[in-house]
Formats: sequence, C-alpha cells, structure tokens
Amino acid sequence: MNLQGAPEGSTLFAWFWDLAQEAISRPELLALVYPEQVDQFECSQCAQCCQQPWNIELDADYYDHWYSTFDNHPSGRFKNPFLPATEGTRAVLNKQPGSNRCLFLDQDNLCFIHKEYGAEAKPEICQRYPHEASLHGNLYSPSLKSSCKTAARMLEETGELVLRMVKRPDQWEHPPVEPLQPWIGLLLEGIWQHSISPARCLAGSVFSLKQISANPLFLTELDLLSQLYHGQVQAWRQDTGPKAPRWSECLELFAVLDPFRAPALDRFLAKLKEGNRLPFAVSESERQHLSAVLRNYLTRRLLNLNPLQAKGLTLFQFAFLQAFSLLAVQVQALCLAWYSERRLTPEILVAALNQVETAVLQNPAWFDRHRFNQLDSATCLDAITVATSLDLCLPEI
Repeated sequence: MNLQGAPEGSTLFAWFWDLAQEAISRPELLALVYPEQVDQFECSQCAQCCQQPWNIELDADYYDHWYSTFDNHPSGRFKNPFLPATEGTRAVLNKQPGSNRCLFLDQDNLCFIHKEYGAEAKPEICQRYPHEASLHGNLYSPSLKSSCKTAARMLEETGELVLRMVKRPDQWEHPPVEPLQPWIGLLLEGIWQHSISPARCLAGSVFSLKQISANPLFLTELDLLSQLYHGQVQAWRQDTGPKAPRWSECLELFAVLDPFRAPALDRFLAKLKEGNRLPFAVSESERQHLSAVLRNYLTRRLLNLNPLQAKGLTLFQFAFLQAFSLLAVQVQALCLAWYSERRLTPEILVAALNQVETAVLQNPAWFDRHRFNQLDSATCLDAITVATSLDLCLPEI
C-alpha cells in the first residue's frame, strides 16, 4: 500500500493514515482489520449466554413466522414463546418461569430450536453471537463479544492483527468518510509497537484528545495529523516514570458508575479505601500476563466502533468508555482474587473481564442510566486520567 506522506517511523498509524486517504480515492475498497483470534472461535456450548437477563429482540417477520409453531408445539413447553412488542420496544424471547434461562434452553444446556429446526431457525442475534462487526467509513472490523466465556478466554492467546484491503460488497452502501480512523491507529500503534501498557496508552492519549478538542482539524488535515502523531509519541516517551494510583478518585469513579451491586464487592471496596493500596502483592509474571490480556482486550474494544454510532458517542466519550473498561476489569479482578487465592490467576482475570462485559458494557440499561452521551469533553478527559491511574501492569510504588 502507498504510505507516502505518513510520519516517518509510524507503523499502524501509517496504515490507518493511508486508509483514511483510500476512503476518498478508492471508495470501492474496505479495510478489513481484526484480531486473528476471531477466525479461531468455536462455541464451547457452555450456555452462559442463554441464561443472562438480556432481552433477545425479534423482528416482526420472525415473530409472525415462528410464534404459532412454538406456541402449538406438541410438548406444550413453549406457550407464549415471545413477549409481544409494546410502544417503543421490540418483541423478545420469553424466559423460563422465575429464571433468566431462555425458554428454549433444554436441560442439557443446548438450544431446542437449534436441535429441532436447525441453526438458521434461531433468532438472528442468537445465530451471530458472540460474533459482531463494526463498519465505520471504510473500516470493517469483525470481533467477538467478551461477555462470551470462550471469547474472553481467547484474549489470553498471543495473536496478531489481520490488516488487508478487500472489495466492498456491491450491496453495501458507501458511508461518509470517517476522520477518526488515524487516531484509532495511533492508539493501536501505542499498545502494539511502543510497548506501552494499555492503561498508560489511554492515559497518554489525553494529550492528543486535548489537541483534537481545541482544534478538530487535527483529525482531518494531513500536516496536523503528522504533528499529532509526533506529539503523541513524544508524550508517551516522556510518561515512563512510576505513578501512584489515585485510589480514592478511582474507587469513587468506579462506585459512581455502579457496575455491580454486590455486598462482597462493597466490602472489598471499603477495604481498598481503608488501605489506599493494593491489598496483596502482584507478581511480575502476573503483571506480564495481565498486560498481554488487556492489550488484546483494548484492541478488541478500540476496533468496535459501534458505540459511536449506536449510542451516539463522541470520540471523547468513546475514549472514556475504554478507560473505564480497564478500570472496572482490574478492580473486579482484584476483588475476585481477594476472595480466593489472592493471586491474579489467568482464570480470575478472564472471569473478571467476562463479568464486566456481561453485566455492564453490554447492558443497555447501564448506558442509559449513566448518560454517557451527555458528558462533555473536559469531563471525559479528567475521568480518563483518573481511571487510568490504576495500572496493575506496572509495579506498585
């Protein structure tokens, strides 16, 4: 690909820089960018996703086609299989009485619809999960939802980014050029090529976000983009010294955003506030493993630009959401470790990540309650600085 004009020394940023120009000169192409683990996913049939308080929405065609089939099934097990749509909502799958288990989840934890009628008979959401894809301008990124246990475990695997150009399907529309792609490439370069911890990468990104806030042309003018790149890399290089977590502010932010409501977590948070430091030592090997997992996790989240569209988030709100994700995963991992072996084992880290994604980041009610799309840029930048001050990938001071 033609990388002429990209800042000297840049790698992933240069690829995204070129991508932004290709969107104008070659709109028939799509950039396919995703972690290679996406191609390796196989369902473990754990049925966790079929036992969540989520609402599985149905379109009108599915409702009309399948309602009577299930409602009149000879077994009598599936009466009132769907809850009908009301004003402002869509119809959803019903659940088993007094449970979050899907009405169609059998005792063997397999889907009755899949067994009886085939995979194509399931609702579209069930067919796709945990696969998702983000189409933003000419950037197409397949991914996996980390609320799936198997998808979360795959974050432990060492992998690479798949980067290639493909022809846009004829039936796909040509959306407008999106200017923030080079900034996404800049952050990916930070965590993949500059050996920066994920939290430190986001903390340092406040530099470029402030530049963009003061002058949005930093996202669109090539000379300003080059200046933004060099300034951001310099900011990362200067931000190498040890830092103490801002414990009280971190925990206050965590509590305000209310990711979980559990007495055990409340007791643990009280202990953290009391001690104002880590409640147990984190070994170097645990830090290295945590850094690799969070790098893969942040990569997955940065490439999923759906919140920008579905939730109407600004770049600053989107960046804060990623910073809070890292904070929530680390706090939850510490809590789980405290109540077990007091070690950040791989199993505990994956469980924490899976729980945060399941209960918080894929919970529409959580987004609506905290009104992320109403936060101004200054509030977001301050919150990013607080959230990223907790960085378990670095030695405690």
